[in-house]
Amino acid sequence: MPVLPRMKDLVPMLICEDTQASIRFYTDVLGFQVTERMDDLGKSGWASLRQGKTQIMLASPGYFPEPVKVDGRYPQLVLYFYPDDVVELHQAVRA
Repeated sequence: MPVLPRMKDLVPMLICEDTQASIRFYTDVLGFQVTERMDDLGKSGWASLRQGKTQIMLASPGYFPEPVKVDGRYPQLVLYFYPDDVVELHQAVRA
């Protein structure tokens, strides 16, 4: 198996019915800080939050062009992988 590049980060994006309420929960209750936000994106916005080394993103279902429900619910999260070298990772996976 080829040697894969190191992963720098893994950031979950949680799909929230009410992103604004989720932002308040993560900041007021769990102590996260908002690092970026777009309140007019999708149904109820998008935000990136951080607490120490932990980062999460929150997004409304409308963040995706055509969100698909599974068993009557939106998917709970999307994972963003951040490798050192995405081209090298792609080549290694395709080999």
